[in-house]
Amino acid sequence: MEVSSRQIVTFAFASRSLVLLLQFLANLLLPDHDADVFLPPVDKREFSVLDHAVHFLFSGLMRWDAVYFSHIAHYGYTYENCVAFFPFFPITVSSVAHVLSYLGVLHLSSWILLAAVITNFILFILAALSFFHVGKHALGDPQVSFFATILFCFNPASIFMSAAYSETLYFFLLVHALLAVNAKAFYAASFLIGLSVLTRSNGLVGIGFVLHSLGNSFFKELSSIHWCGKKLTYSQIVPFYISCIVKTIFRVVLCSIICSAAFFAYQFFIYTQFCTRKGSVFVPEHLISYGRARGYNIVGDSPSPWCNDTFPMSYTNIQKHHWGVGFMNYYEVKQIPNFILAFPVILLSVRSCLFFVRKSGKSFFQLGFGNSLNYFMRNTSQARDKKRDSLSDDEVDMDEIDAKSQVWKPSTAEHSHRIVVYIFHLIGLTVFGCCFVHIQVLTRLLFSSSPLLYWYCGMLWYRDRASQMPSPRRRTQSHPKVLNSSSWMDVATHKIRSTIVKCQCSPLLDILENWANLSLEFQLVVIYFVFYFIVGTVMFSNFLPWT
Repeated sequence: MEVSSRQIVTFAFASRSLVLLLQFLANLLLPDHDADVFLPPVDKREFSVLDHAVHFLFSGLMRWDAVYFSHIAHYGYTYENCVAFFPFFPITVSSVAHVLSYLGVLHLSSWILLAAVITNFILFILAALSFFHVGKHALGDPQVSFFATILFCFNPASIFMSAAYSETLYFFLLVHALLAVNAKAFYAASFLIGLSVLTRSNGLVGIGFVLHSLGNSFFKELSSIHWCGKKLTYSQIVPFYISCIVKTIFRVVLCSIICSAAFFAYQFFIYTQFCTRKGSVFVPEHLISYGRARGYNIVGDSPSPWCNDTFPMSYTNIQKHHWGVGFMNYYEVKQIPNFILAFPVILLSVRSCLFFVRKSGKSFFQLGFGNSLNYFMRNTSQARDKKRDSLSDDEVDMDEIDAKSQVWKPSTAEHSHRIVVYIFHLIGLTVFGCCFVHIQVLTRLLFSSSPLLYWYCGMLWYRDRASQMPSPRRRTQSHPKVLNSSSWMDVATHKIRSTIVKCQCSPLLDILENWANLSLEFQLVVIYFVFYFIVGTVMFSNFLPWT
């Protein structure tokens, strides 16, 4: 099966459209739950009929943390509890909204809502396209990467990738940073990681991708001197080694600064806003009244205690003060329902890591540096080594594919090393999420951060499709029987099937037609994705506990 960009765009567009439709119907048919959360009043005195129409259509996307992001995009950091939400997404939405506002017609708050919807819609499609290329490079298998991309389009955190949340922007920046890393464009990758940090705090973990690739490049560069075809003296080798070490240290320091500078710049900005600013700051009266009623610290008020810390970090202090975030703080009996909500993604993370650890073999214990170290340790070349080393990033040695198991295995040694950094990335995020954050957030945290989850599920789909499902040719030949049937049900089924095929969504048809032949594990994955996609959208849109 050939993979085209059009297919990926079709799936991404269809999934985002479905989320928009579901949130509208859920918000229309079900009453909103009184969650007693952050919900500043909106001054609707200047609203037109079109403003009310926009909020009627899309207000289901303005729930929970989306209220914080839209408030920041509109008014800035007026309340101290808002500083836990990083600024790049609100800045992006605000910029788009202000450009659109030149058209007139709508109130700024309506433009902000529309800007958030449009921005996430477009970025999601672009992220899906880039994610496919990241998977193809890391796995060496475009089929598995394609299946993983389809699952990304319908992932359990889908509502958060359409609502006014920063997850889509973060994933978009992350996958483009990974593409830059693959191209050895370290400074461009660091810049994109820095923007992802300015989007979500967990973006700091992305520094590991850049540093890991720098380490591999370092060992390969050291080994290059042994492939010049000449026998070099000790006095010639040592200066080369020293220059490589100095250059790598410089790259590591500079890339680390680029990646993390945005985080500290934001912390400094918040410190100046809430700790050192003198004089009053303009805040609309209705927002001041709302903040005073809820006991919020408003910009321009007396500094909070965290301002007097030796290293005043607003993020950690606000998270602890307003949400009780801390090591194992969330492990309470009353939080059992939230742990149940997060259990599937925790289990899937464990399964994904174990699968890829087994497939990567000794590469995992070599921290993904094994191939580069082999370059470094090898002082003489052999024909077989030259042939293997000359394989390009996208070439596949088909002799090394395990045809019996029909399960992906690294097609070259390089692919087994590439996957290791993603394993450690997922392990780190999962352990951190289980120990520190509100556990129900783990679903969107991991599905907006870890490609490995999708790749593992794509492996399951690939395995079942290759080993158990009937071939596409056999399935196509069976269609005429449906055409000759007089049953209205058969005719309707055939029309639906034809529509799906025309829309290039035939992989989904494979799942529906061959459900009984799928493995139990992949059946559970599909149920999990579909259930969280639908139920999550419905609950989120009505302020029910789905954050």
